[in-house]
Amino acid sequence: MSRAFDYDAFLRRSLSIIAHARGKSFARVTRELDALGQEYEGIRDSAARKYIRRDLDRRLLMIGIETSRPPALVDRLYNRNVRRGFNELHAEVASAIEYADYCREHDNGPKALRVLLNVRKRLGAKRGIASGFLRTIEESIRRLEKPEG
Repeated sequence: MSRAFDYDAFLRRSLSIIAHARGKSFARVTRELDALGQEYEGIRDSAARKYIRRDLDRRLLMIGIETSRPPALVDRLYNRNVRRGFNELHAEVASAIEYADYCREHDNGPKALRVLLNVRKRLGAKRGIASGFLRTIEESIRRLEKPEG
């Protein structure tokens, strides 16, 4: 592809796949996301390739959680997201909260708490810019530590 990568167009398309995922199987949505990624395989800009990979990973995690895929699969998807990184800070925070909620729903409160504490630690190192996100993580930790009743 010789033209410049259009981040907005790509984002609209990946979000559209997620928005229209209701009622579709996890496998079908995965195929749609894979097809979108393949359309952009020829991108030479390494920053754009990284953005595409991270965005598609994030969308796959969202669908995995939304469709209640088995914990082993969702664990792998989340860990891949953490390993590859996130495009935006809000995506990292949202992924951690969604994953922690998923873990709690699957009776793994300790793992949920570890995930949130790890993100809180990373955010604490980013002084200033992360203060609002840090408050959101703190609220999620308090909610998780509060006994259900």
